[in-house]
Amino acid sequence: MGIAFRIDDKKRFEGLYLRPANSRVEDQVRRNHSVQYFAYPDYDFARLRKDAPVQYEAYTDIALGEWIHMKIVVSGEKARLYVNNMEQPVLLVNDLKLGARPEGRHRTVAGIRHGRLFQRCYHHDAAIAARTMLSETAKVPMSAVSALRLIAHQITHIA
Repeated sequence: MGIAFRIDDKKRFEGLYLRPANSRVEDQVRRNHSVQYFAYPDYDFARLRKDAPVQYEAYTDIALGEWIHMKIVVSGEKARLYVNNMEQPVLLVNDLKLGARPEGRHRTVAGIRHGRLFQRCYHHDAAIAARTMLSETAKVPMSAVSALRLIAHQITHIA
């Protein structure tokens, strides 16, 4: 599950993705893939993992079937992801791949909540929060990244 932000009229967007199924496994490498940043279309998980191992991924303690509170703070070329009301971010991205965006324009955010897609528009860079629950029985009919791509495809213009 995840949140896409800075979706533009060229169908590019950035996102932060949670993988609760990875968080509590016995494999430390897989645990370290609990939280991931990506920027579609040029900087997917595979490319970022190859080009900059561990820089855009982190561990956090989350689980399937539990409420997960996400807060993303985006400012300029930086993003901070906070999970479950932690005081410190679990992931720092200091070089958003789509760069800083000019202030004062609408922002579109999309994500998966309760197994359903959602999107919202914001007027400027700001803290973005979503409360989400994912259970083993709540299934999205496509991958989260595919769903977010679909939302980006449907947005033709951001006022």
